[in-house]
Amino acid sequence: SVSQKPSFNFVFAAAIGDKDAFNKLVNAGNNLGKTMGGDSSKLPLVFKSNGTYFAMGNQQQSVDQYMGTATTDHDFLSKITGEPLGGYLNIQQLLLAFKVQATKDSSAKIAYDASLQMWDNVLWKGGNFNNGGLEQTYEINLVDKSTNSLKQLNLYAAKLSALYKEQKRKQREEIMAFEDFESSGGVPPAGK
Repeated sequence: SVSQKPSFNFVFAAAIGDKDAFNKLVNAGNNLGKTMGGDSSKLPLVFKSNGTYFAMGNQQQSVDQYMGTATTDHDFLSKITGEPLGGYLNIQQLLLAFKVQATKDSSAKIAYDASLQMWDNVLWKGGNFNNGGLEQTYEINLVDKSTNSLKQLNLYAAKLSALYKEQKRKQREEIMAFEDFESSGGVPPAGK
């Protein structure tokens, strides 16, 4: 069978405040690439700028789509604006990218399904200095918005703990069966 590798897609975007400084930074990056003997057309990253925003990603289509909708279609943008740095990670999409690898056996599928039903996304923002320290805020959102998050975490941990205990029990049984097999001189028990 053909092994399917997970794929991912990311876009990094920033508002351009000082266009001259930004252009100098882009030119320095291009010159550095040329100095290192690199061909910018072969880089695994693509970028685009429209004078107001800069976007960089690993797929041209995603960067183009972001730049075409940079101020409207992404609901998470309103939650991270107003800060020097912000980010968003869609955990659901990340988990779905690993579905084939994560569900190869029954135990892994149970853990995968529990995670898919639990984790939604992560938002972070910050970057301002205050009292000598960097301020940042992280928000982890769960799929179930109606149940207390601590209760959900407790149930999730209990499910994974039970799964771990069951795996350990099976391993002990396999070790005992192997030891019994070896102690009998490699002869399977009657009826086996």
